[in-house]
Amino acid sequence: MALSSKAQISQGFRQAASPARLAARPVLLKSAVAFRDDDRQTKNKPYKISSDPNANTLQPAFTRRRERIVSRLAMAGVAFTWAGEVITGLGPMHQLSQELNVPLGWAYLATAGLAVWQLGLALAPGSATYSDANQRDVKKRRRGVTGITEIEPDVDSKISIADDPGKWFLRQEVVLGRLAMLIFAGAMGAEFLWNGEAPLAHLGLITPGVPLTQAPLWLLAGIGLFGAGALGVFSAGGTRKDDDTF
Repeated sequence: MALSSKAQISQGFRQAASPARLAARPVLLKSAVAFRDDDRQTKNKPYKISSDPNANTLQPAFTRRRERIVSRLAMAGVAFTWAGEVITGLGPMHQLSQELNVPLGWAYLATAGLAVWQLGLALAPGSATYSDANQRDVKKRRRGVTGITEIEPDVDSKISIADDPGKWFLRQEVVLGRLAMLIFAGAMGAEFLWNGEAPLAHLGLITPGVPLTQAPLWLLAGIGLFGAGALGVFSAGGTRKDDDTF
């Protein structure tokens, strides 16, 4: 019985080592690897609402390029708001109301309405948000520290300013832009709660009603930094390709 078992084992090894079996092994291995990769992709595949390759590119959307445009507008808003807080002692909405000579309620309504309108169009069918190109781009984006806002797009892929200054500055523009959005939104809310008083003045960070030249150096540096970002200085030395942002 033992000899029979040994013979069966020996025969099994001979069959496994046959030329036909050996030739089939690479194919089987490649198929196994492909199946494993497909399984991983299926499990990690993000949820996609729809895809429209003929999306209207003139319509607002959640795309990388639109984010950069909105970021620069936000950086310009922060720079002008901070300068205005020093000079007038008023928050951003009160400044806008005075500059446009419109009631304060209209200033709030116009700003909120613009945001809601842009959001609605970005989520509407036919928006570039759902285009194949943007969906492929979304899959490449890395999650930031919070996992939601991606305030720091460089967190998972560190680059050095010495190795690739163009991409490094592009990424700093994204970080500053997202920070500017948060600052401006926070300033609007704080101004509403504090009856129009400039948030920086309410917190005791500035002395309102003085020339801009008398503002703290850190504030002047911040105005210059956000102003430079609004003018696109950070992307001037890069390739200006959206794919280089992340």
